[in-house]
Amino acid sequence: MDAMKTDLKQIKLVIFDLDGTLVDTEKIYQAGWRTVLKDYNTSISQDQLEKMRGGTRQHNNRLIQEILGGDETLAKEAREKRNAYFQAVIKQGKIDLKAGAVDLLDHLKAAGLSLAVATSSPLDRGKDILEISGLMPYFDFVIYGNQIEHGKPQPDIYLKVLEHFQVRSQEAVVIEDSLNGLLASSRAKLATFYVPEIPLRDGEFDQVDEQYVIGVYNSLIEIKDVFDK
Repeated sequence: MDAMKTDLKQIKLVIFDLDGTLVDTEKIYQAGWRTVLKDYNTSISQDQLEKMRGGTRQHNNRLIQEILGGDETLAKEAREKRNAYFQAVIKQGKIDLKAGAVDLLDHLKAAGLSLAVATSSPLDRGKDILEISGLMPYFDFVIYGNQIEHGKPQPDIYLKVLEHFQVRSQEAVVIEDSLNGLLASSRAKLATFYVPEIPLRDGEFDQVDEQYVIGVYNSLIEIKDVFDK
């Protein structure tokens, strides 16, 4: 795909997704679901796990409920077990930052840009991740998935960030790792650096307005290089 031409000199705000973009938590989520669902004598496929990436808690709960035969009570119980698994892991300080995260954040801060996080994670979990990882002090504003009515892939969470900073969409860029996140940012008319954790699939961009995709990158290190130019 052709990269979007974006004048980074006019940018005032950089908005980050959290899970899978700044921190390597997706592997913890996925291991948690695999472990928990064994208790119910069932399993979850990698494809199903990828559909959950960047999704709201409501969206992902529906998928787990389907796996468990439509039983809402079991799905709620499984969610609680998975949450306990995740909390046990991160409380041990086992949150790995994505390669280049700190260097990029330092660089953007030094350039005087405002920084925000727009995450699908609810406040309790997202705040823990930011604090335990040591990233919280970098950000001027954080909005969590349970603070909006319609989560990703709808644009609401990104529109709220623009409203908070009182900036136009042309004055901000987003960094995202999931298709749900990319759909949300592009629907908010925000230029986006896409850093997928998994190889792009055929037809992945069929739903995306590509005019808002700056490009596809392998890491945050590459994105810092773009800002350096």
